[in-house]
Amino acid sequence: MLLRSGKRFLKNFPYLLMIFFLVGCANNDSSEETEVSIVTSSTEVTEIVEDTVSPNFVKNPTVDEITEYSANISWIVEDDYGPPNISITLNDELLYTGKDSQFQITDLAAGTEYLVIIVASDSNQNITTKSITFTTLEILDNEPPRFIKSLTLDNVDYESATVSWEVEDLLSEFTLTLTINDDKIDNFNSPYVFSGLQPSTRYSIAIDAIDSEGNSASNSLTFQTLQDPNVVQTGLNFKKPLTISSISSSGAIATWEVQNQTGETQYTLSLGDLVIYEGNNTSFQLVNLESNSYYELNLVAIDETQTSVSSFSSFTTSVYLDNLAPVFNKQATASDITTTSVVISWEATDNIGIDYYILKEGNSQIYQGSNTSRTVEGLVSTKDFTFTVEAFDKEGNSSISNVSFTTLTPTTTTTSSTSSTSTSSTSSTSTSSTTTTTTTTTTTTTTTTTTTTTTTTTTTTT
Repeated sequence: MLLRSGKRFLKNFPYLLMIFFLVGCANNDSSEETEVSIVTSSTEVTEIVEDTVSPNFVKNPTVDEITEYSANISWIVEDDYGPPNISITLNDELLYTGKDSQFQITDLAAGTEYLVIIVASDSNQNITTKSITFTTLEILDNEPPRFIKSLTLDNVDYESATVSWEVEDLLSEFTLTLTINDDKIDNFNSPYVFSGLQPSTRYSIAIDAIDSEGNSASNSLTFQTLQDPNVVQTGLNFKKPLTISSISSSGAIATWEVQNQTGETQYTLSLGDLVIYEGNNTSFQLVNLESNSYYELNLVAIDETQTSVSSFSSFTTSVYLDNLAPVFNKQATASDITTTSVVISWEATDNIGIDYYILKEGNSQIYQGSNTSRTVEGLVSTKDFTFTVEAFDKEGNSSISNVSFTTLTPTTTTTSSTSSTSTSSTSSTSTSSTTTTTTTTTTTTTTTTTTTTTTTTTTTTT
């Protein structure tokens, strides 16, 4: 009986203790605070399955800007885990690796077919392969040979004359034909000496250049041999006839010399029907001539006895050889800079026209062509770059413009929030801070643990 009562007492003890506690609180004249804390925690596990999906070409490789020696390839490829790596192979030779979306192939042969293979691979070595063929343009030679040195009379006497010239053709082989008074010369080189000429006689010399495509160019001149020195001349005559030298694309020098003159001699020099000089000098500089053009000069000398003699000469100016480099009216600039890409733009002018531009990053050529902007992708973030643009004219003169920039740094997103509520009997404050950093891997397991703490404070006043 006593044992059963003891068990019943022990069973009801918690209730008796609570009653005692409440009675004691009721009989206490001061206030007391009771704090109860409840802590709960939960864990959430998220698993990302390994990447087995190959990169996807949303735009298949295409070839444009095809020239005799170059071609541009562009594409767009995507992957779930960021831009894939691209490799380009041309006829089994690796040309490029990177993350760009375009590439220019240079140093090609004209009129040739090429096979290009583009491989896109992600970080888990999933690959997608594309191939494309193209043929470079044939060389169309419609430019004639050019006289970089005009046919020039170097020396003349009463029985011979020496001429010289220089001809080039950048695209084709060419042959030359040399004639004097329409008589063809069989074997010749520059300089060439015509011998067996007659004194005081006018001669016309012509040289024709024709290339393998049928394009042709020619130069000609006319001169007069000296009088026979074995014949005594008592009157005014030319010791040196009208001679043209220092022929360029825009000018030449005319010289002459007379003998046996009486008193002062006056000279009249005409270019065609236009009198260009009158006076007693024995030379005259011709300026502002047209390049690759034929001119005829006539000289009349009169002394004080009104005795007159004349001399005739003709020549052809050389082609214009440009030595002026292009000028950048818009220096190279970098815009739309991101973590992995940039837009480079520029513009240049030239007196004979821009032929093409070359864009380089360091020693790596990125582009060659006539465009004045280029989007470059596949760059490394937070890195300094220097790009160089070189402008070329048709004579090979060039100018350079540089631009430097730094790609952007990937952003890290941080969010924070704070909330607070209160009443007369209960107050609670909670603060949370979250930092999110995204990293791409092939297999990832993420564990998130959330802990919640609830604090309750009760105040009782009697």
